[in-house]
Amino acid sequence: GALRANWARDGGDIELAAGRDIQGVLPGQLNSGWNVRVNPTGRAQWAIDFGRFAQGIAALAGGRVALSAGRDIATAAALVAPTSGEDAASPGSFPVWGGGELEVAAGRDVRGGTGSTWQGNTRIAAGRDIGEGATADFLPIAPTIASGNGTVSLVARRDLTVGAFVNPTLVPPANVGTVALRTFFYNYSPTDVLDLTAVGGALGIRNDLDALDAVLPGASGQPGFGVAPPTLLARAPSGDVVLDRALPMLPGPRAQLALLAGGSVRGQGVDLQMSDAAPASLPGPATPTTAAPAGDAPFLPTARAAIHVGDTEPALIVAAAGDVVGGAYDLAKHFRVIAGRDVRDVSLSGQNTDIRQTSLVRAGRDVRLGSTTQNLNDRIQLGGPGRLQVLAGRNVELGFSRGITTVGRTVNPQLPAGEGAAIDLWAGLGGEPDYAAFNTRYRPAQYAAELTRNTAGD
Repeated sequence: GALRANWARDGGDIELAAGRDIQGVLPGQLNSGWNVRVNPTGRAQWAIDFGRFAQGIAALAGGRVALSAGRDIATAAALVAPTSGEDAASPGSFPVWGGGELEVAAGRDVRGGTGSTWQGNTRIAAGRDIGEGATADFLPIAPTIASGNGTVSLVARRDLTVGAFVNPTLVPPANVGTVALRTFFYNYSPTDVLDLTAVGGALGIRNDLDALDAVLPGASGQPGFGVAPPTLLARAPSGDVVLDRALPMLPGPRAQLALLAGGSVRGQGVDLQMSDAAPASLPGPATPTTAAPAGDAPFLPTARAAIHVGDTEPALIVAAAGDVVGGAYDLAKHFRVIAGRDVRDVSLSGQNTDIRQTSLVRAGRDVRLGSTTQNLNDRIQLGGPGRLQVLAGRNVELGFSRGITTVGRTVNPQLPAGEGAAIDLWAGLGGEPDYAAFNTRYRPAQYAAELTRNTAGD
């Protein structure tokens, strides 16, 4: 039937509590079949077709949704969505009506499901694990997060596995077939945060678009799927942090990346790209597009704008007792990459935006790049001024890699003018110096007595 767009407002709250379990089903929608978007004045407006809604539990036109269970919450779809349109009482203004909070808490596990908050914060907590739920076409689906304009927090006492990330307003709307009315834009703030904590276990970031394809055909081809907020904090103080698939991040001048593991950080050969594009260059509510942006266009290196000038916080990749291994990290700011054991088979690029900044790679044992011909693109590359320090407790081995380089402004002309970064490369820092062996190899005999007196404290 015909679409019925409702610019509803002042929605109410929903609280659903179970002494044991809350069990949902796989939804046939993900911010798609019921959402109507138009741009008759060049500015995005969005509404709700209530009759087409089939996405679980929702506070439409704003409100708070709270789900709690004494045991498990499985495959639950929960949503808080606002509307936005031209205010009849104030022509030319386009307020957002609604927004709210989404809270999910399970005494044991949260398995699968979707959490979507278009404007507001989301918190999902489990007394044991957050991880895979229902299976579609033999592919288990971990929780899918669709968010904008807020903070999303997931906390598990043991293991945490999160599925795909979705920007809600890049998903095709209910009226996508009406070409003249197609409206796509990024619904986000440069201060948005995704905060993940696995207190006592491992943390996996799946970004599993293939699994979503089983439920929503074509999901893996939509640029609104698989894009993370500007700031990503992933903590596993007692285990590993594992990235399974490519992960582009939206831009923000003070955006942060922190991958902090008590064990290892494993990139599994995937790309993590921290965007350096100017946020204003992406289509937003005031500058929508009639077609979803193609591919990863907002994240191409040519879009670099040096938006992190003045940002004093480095990106952090830390494996306290293990390795930083695999993956390609393209960072828009200076960085600290620290491993208790090895930094191995990675491609790492970043940029200092101030001459006072130092980017650091430090390994308790080895820095080893390009260990096989499968790792020809391994490198450590730094743009901008300042310093790059590469410190190893044992060896630095460059193998088949592209080496360790600083490139000044050649990759990003927007960086400060002047000399490129200096490089400090140190190996063998893991033990005390053997002064006697050094003397035997390098000092002539006439200095032996003097060296003996000095090392004895005379």
